[in-house]
Amino acid sequence: MLHFQSETYHYHRSKDVLRENGIDILIVFACLNIESEQHLGNYVREKLIEGPVVKIKSKASEGDPDLLSLPNKDVFYTLTQAEYNLLAETAHKDEKAFLLYKHVISN
Repeated sequence: MLHFQSETYHYHRSKDVLRENGIDILIVFACLNIESEQHLGNYVREKLIEGPVVKIKSKASEGDPDLLSLPNKDVFYTLTQAEYNLLAETAHKDEKAFLLYKHVISN
């Protein structure tokens, strides 16, 4: 039986400012994952492997200006394995850099 495995690497970030009890709350979330598919003849086994996750929640009035400058939306990027490995390391060493991946900060 012919079989092969493929892996796709992903980065996901979500940012929003929500109003809770009259206070604006900044929420920024980012994570990495690996989508693994193993093809075994007519059968496909899929698995999602979760990587690092970073979440920051604070009053918007006290929030980091760079994080506040992120657009209020979800973004998804497909990564190479090398990019994934670098971002996984970044998530542990510099959470802010991880959250700002591919975001251009304008002064």
